[in-house]
Amino acid sequence: MKKYNLLIILLVLSLSSKAQFSSSDSIFFVEATKNFQSWLNTMSIGQDIYVTGFETNNEKVTLKLATNTPNDWLALRAAYHEQFQKHIGHFFLKNMTFHFELPLDSAAILIDTQKEGCKILVEFQDGKFVNDDGLPIEFVLKSGGGKYPISEMSAFSSKPIVLKNRSAEDIKVIKQRIIGYLEGHYKSKDQYWGREANFDVLEIDNEFSIEVTNISKEVLDDFAIGYFELIIIDIFIQENEDNIEIVYNFRAKYGSGIFIAPRRSGYKSMDEAYPEYLNRYDMKVRKMIVDVATATPIKN
Repeated sequence: MKKYNLLIILLVLSLSSKAQFSSSDSIFFVEATKNFQSWLNTMSIGQDIYVTGFETNNEKVTLKLATNTPNDWLALRAAYHEQFQKHIGHFFLKNMTFHFELPLDSAAILIDTQKEGCKILVEFQDGKFVNDDGLPIEFVLKSGGGKYPISEMSAFSSKPIVLKNRSAEDIKVIKQRIIGYLEGHYKSKDQYWGREANFDVLEIDNEFSIEVTNISKEVLDDFAIGYFELIIIDIFIQENEDNIEIVYNFRAKYGSGIFIAPRRSGYKSMDEAYPEYLNRYDMKVRKMIVDVATATPIKN
């Protein structure tokens, strides 16, 4: 415990010396690091990968992770790729930005795989995710496949929503339909003092992230005093044989305020405080996506 407290103090002091980050940012990043580790601990993968610290450089925060063994890294990569055909580092980076309240291009993940000379850097540059992982995916799947059953992959996202007899040509229409519906849903919500919810979308090919702020009593819907809420829904649409699959990942935070929403560092994750509200709203998100994606036949 003493070593951990000393590490925190050193991290705060080192960050405070950087002009681009304030002392309050430094303290917030320390707390965000602990929250990220707590998030890892809630998943089936938490026993195989963990946080070792973070650093700042060139106006970027880099979160450091490590696996117990090289085989653990292969198993994690294989399990995530088998379900999403993507690098698991991108998943960690998106969740880092959620906990650290940073834009994607101001965050990075450095993963120590415990293999000599093999540390993986994951970043977001020029509108896309990049990493320097040189292991061929064929080797990863052959060496690391099978450790994590599909039933445990709920740690990564929702169970896929399958739209039968659809092709890649339908993806753009489905994506725009979902975005349009969710924007209308959130912006039509009555808010106190004449506020209107802010709705932002980041699109990367067939993947997009929706962020909703300046909204109250949406997830925590029966609270007498409504907290401000920050809602993020990541959605990925892909073709799978003759079907289209939609997977999503929903996250939310809450923060206090009366007239004005708190600054981004003023929000707290709902994971530990309100898990039952998150689970219930997750089902609502799924129903909205299913309803809008299957409402009418796709027309090109």
